[in-house]
Amino acid sequence: MITTIAQARAWLGQVGIALRYGPHRSLPLASMYAAVAGPREPERDAQRRATVLANQLIGDGNALEIACVADRVALADAALAPPLIALVRRGRTVAELELSDAARRALAFVASEPRPTASGVRAALGVPPGVWPNLADDALAEFFSRYV
Repeated sequence: MITTIAQARAWLGQVGIALRYGPHRSLPLASMYAAVAGPREPERDAQRRATVLANQLIGDGNALEIACVADRVALADAALAPPLIALVRRGRTVAELELSDAARRALAFVASEPRPTASGVRAALGVPPGVWPNLADDALAEFFSRYV
């Protein structure tokens, strides 16, 4: 059971790629929720702790969020970023990626900010708070699936 950021960092370094949320029976990948959950811990508490640890890993630059098999959200150890980007982009430059206008605007925002967030992209694309589904989230998903 993972309880500290140091343990989470070591675990992700060991597994490489893990589902950010719950395990999936048809995907043989580790799961952050499963790694964090204690034997008698309420699911909601484990999910909250897993989210905090995952966000900290991303915020500290030790992990990145990626779209995995079947568009499942996953965490990848930061050391895997270069080969993952190379595999997804297949030698294409960012300018050569086939992206919608909204995804290009999302990419421009991400590139211009030192610590971009999804809520920042929503604001930049004019999406009011609390609106789902929305253009910004779709643009981010498109961008991530083509870039990372």
